[in-house]
Amino acid sequence: CVDARLREIDLVEAGLGACRSRAREVHGDDAGDRRILLENTDEVPAEERVGAAEQRVVAAAEVDEQDRVGRARGGRGRPAEQAEAGEACGRKGVKGLVVITAGFAEIGGDGIERERQLLEIVRRHGMRMVGPNCMGVLNTDPSISMLATFSPAMPPHGPVAIVSQSGAMGQSILDYAAELGIGISQFVSVGNKPDVSGNDLLEYWADDPGVGAILMYLESFGNPKRFFRIAKSLTRRKPIFVVKAGRTAAGARAASSHTAALAGTDLAADVLMRQSGVIRAQTVEELFDYAMAFPRLPMPKGDRVAIISNAGGPAIIIADACESQGLRVVELSPETQRAIRERVP
Repeated sequence: CVDARLREIDLVEAGLGACRSRAREVHGDDAGDRRILLENTDEVPAEERVGAAEQRVVAAAEVDEQDRVGRARGGRGRPAEQAEAGEACGRKGVKGLVVITAGFAEIGGDGIERERQLLEIVRRHGMRMVGPNCMGVLNTDPSISMLATFSPAMPPHGPVAIVSQSGAMGQSILDYAAELGIGISQFVSVGNKPDVSGNDLLEYWADDPGVGAILMYLESFGNPKRFFRIAKSLTRRKPIFVVKAGRTAAGARAASSHTAALAGTDLAADVLMRQSGVIRAQTVEELFDYAMAFPRLPMPKGDRVAIISNAGGPAIIIADACESQGLRVVELSPETQRAIRERVP
C-alpha cells in the first residue's frame, strides 16, 4: 500500500541523471525537517550519487535540473538511466521512488520495455513508485511539509487530496486551488501509473483523517472493478469528484499518446462513476465548485431537499436542478410552513 514511506521526513531528493552529486544537508525552521539534497555536478555512477546520503534514505525523487529544463522545452529527459538509478536506490534501502522523467510506455516501442525493466527493479527491491512521466508529489502536513514536484510553491494546508494522471493538469489544479484559497492535504501526479495508481491512493486516503474530499483527473481506469469496489465504500464517508478526459474518439487517442492510457467508452465510465457514488465534473472549474462546497458542509443523509427562497423564480430553477440530478423536492408540512411564516413576513 502507499503508506508512511512516502510521508516520512528523511527525504532524499536525488538527481537521477548522469551527473555527479554533492551531498548538502539542509535544516528547515523545524529541527525535524532534515533533507539531503544531492546537487548535480559531473558524471559519476548512480549508486555513488545515492550513496552520498549518509543518513537513512526513505524516498528518492528525481530533481535533475537538466531534465527539468528538457521537459520545459518539450524534451523527455534521460529515461534509459532510470533503471540504473532505481537499482542503486533499491540497494541503498530506498522504499519510495518518484520518477518524473518521460519517455516510457506513453511513447510506445522501446519505452514500454524501459518501463517494464524499471517496474521489475521496483518490485524486486520491495519499493513503491510514483510515475514515471509525472509531476511529483507533495504533502502539506506541517509535520512533513514535503514538496517533491516541479511546482513553484507549496499550497496552503487543508482537507482536499488530489490525484492527477497529467502533470500539466495537476499544475493547473494546484493553481486553481491557490487562486480560490482551497487548502490541499496531499497531491500525487501518477503519470503512467504502472505501480502506484489512483486506486491505491483512494485506499490510502480512506483512512487518513487529514483528507476530507478527493479530487481526481483521470484519463483511464486501470482496474475499473477495483475502482468501483473502493469508491462505493469510500463515498459513503468522503466525497470523490472526478474529471474524466478522453470522452471522445479524438480525446481517447490523445490520452493514449499522453500517459499510455487505454480509455474505454465514455458511457461505461459515466455509469461506473454514477453507480459507485462518484460525482463527475465536466471541467476543472466545476471540479472546484464541488471542492469549495463539500469539505465545508456535512454529507447529506438522504435525497430529500427543502427549498426556502424569498423569490419564486430562483426557487423554480433550484427545484428543476435538484430533480434533474435525482433529488426529491419535498412539500413542507403545514406545521413547518406556519413556523416559517411567523419568522418570514
